[in-house]
Amino acid sequence: MKPDPDTTGRSLDRISMDPTKLSKEELVQEWNVREEELRLQNEQLRESELRAVTQLQRFETMFNHFPLPVVIVDDHLVIVDANRAAKETLPALIRVRDSSLVRFLDAPTRSSVTRALVQGGVADIDAGLHLQAPVSYRLRVVPLHSGLGRMNYAVIFQART
Repeated sequence: MKPDPDTTGRSLDRISMDPTKLSKEELVQEWNVREEELRLQNEQLRESELRAVTQLQRFETMFNHFPLPVVIVDDHLVIVDANRAAKETLPALIRVRDSSLVRFLDAPTRSSVTRALVQGGVADIDAGLHLQAPVSYRLRVVPLHSGLGRMNYAVIFQART
């Protein structure tokens, strides 16, 4: 049951009043209104948490089944996650968790990727990678907000022919 807006509005006005001037019935009513408001807020919080968990599951499913190799890197290009296609296609790149993408990039690509991170937008970069043999890819760098003032980036690899 939602609190009556008039009652809620009046109760908020009464809070600034001296509680000793309220009758027992008014204090009980005040308590009940506050309790109902807290119950509704908790219900909204649970619904928000459920939506967040559902969205995370959808993202993880899409990420892991995306047909192109994708790695998630931090702002220092340290690999923090990789999808299934990346693990299968670029095993040397993601063999060691928390390895740096930098060591696999040629100098011009390193410069372009660093510039893309500084600019913060989506960037498409023709890249040279040094794996077992030099390979050419088109990289798409996409900023991802990871919260807490930190940025992560999705790096999508598309083989060039």
